[in-house]
Amino acid sequence: MNAGKLIRSAALGAIYWFLAALFVRAFGPFFFTGHSPWLPVLYAASVPGTWLLVQNARWLIRLHPSEVLDAVVVMTWVAALLDGVAITYFQSLYGPSPQVVMLGAAWILWGAGWGLGVAYAARYAPKKSPAPGNLAQAKPHGAGY
Repeated sequence: MNAGKLIRSAALGAIYWFLAALFVRAFGPFFFTGHSPWLPVLYAASVPGTWLLVQNARWLIRLHPSEVLDAVVVMTWVAALLDGVAITYFQSLYGPSPQVVMLGAAWILWGAGWGLGVAYAARYAPKKSPAPGNLAQAKPHGAGY
């Protein structure tokens, strides 16, 4: 991954983290209370949502499939650092109560974990085989032509 993609990955990690923090602030009383029936729904919806964010990053940063995991690691690294600073020094960014801060930050970590998992799975997913009618176009493994 070149320096430009590295910088864009770091910037996108900061942007994604900030948007997630604003989501926590805006919807904290609704989702991030100890007995919200909607919190499991949010966690479940975050799985495909995270996949979409990774696909968006692939497009925005113009990543080759082999670069996706590296980019998501950089994005997650930046987001984790920002999350740690915010939880330590700027808790009001997340909301008015310690419970909203804790549950909101946990949700952000959940999304970061899924992002890493999605990127890892994409990197090591089996490659598509050529369609049966296109076997003549298939190149043997390791062919350099």
